[in-house]
Amino acid sequence: MMHHDPGSRAGLSLFEVMVAVTGTLVVFGLVATGTTRAFDTWKGTVSGTEVERTANNAMDRMVATLADAGLTTIADDLSAPTGGSEFSFQVRKGYTAGAVTWGPVTKIAWVPDPGDARDNVDNDGDGLVDEGEVVMSDATGRHVVIVRNVAEFLDGETEDNTDENGNGLTDEQGLSFEIEGRRLHIRMTLAKVGADGETVTRSAESVLRLLD
Repeated sequence: MMHHDPGSRAGLSLFEVMVAVTGTLVVFGLVATGTTRAFDTWKGTVSGTEVERTANNAMDRMVATLADAGLTTIADDLSAPTGGSEFSFQVRKGYTAGAVTWGPVTKIAWVPDPGDARDNVDNDGDGLVDEGEVVMSDATGRHVVIVRNVAEFLDGETEDNTDENGNGLTDEQGLSFEIEGRRLHIRMTLAKVGADGETVTRSAESVLRLLD
């Protein structure tokens, strides 16, 4: 026969229930906080990956365009320590009677974003100041924007007449060309404000050999 012990309790008191609920809520809060931080970190990573992919794609496009560019068709002085943020060139189209036939004069240049003049103000409200575009145009009237959100200056560089990033150039812009012998160095930095409000920058660089 079962006897009931009057000293034992059949359930939890209200106080114990409240303690248990509070503890559960604290645990859920910690988990939620950790998840939010992880998600913010992931969003920042995605922003960086996106900018890097865009920079690499734009660089590949420029390299493909310049693959048959002739050194002798370039009149711009792109030597160190200044280089240049634009230059005009012609690409080989074929041969006529053994002589190279060149295409129309084409220019690739860094130009200010149409919505953000170079006045040290974020005029278009995208979180970037004085960003630009890489534009390709030629004598036929073609005008193509290769990539947007190009930084005003190359990563690590500011306008102070010194070579801050150690690449041998001074105060180079977000798109920079340098010719050394027959080699053309192309450097570019893109920027974007990430989901966390921080500015993400990624750079791409390539070197190609120009035709005679």
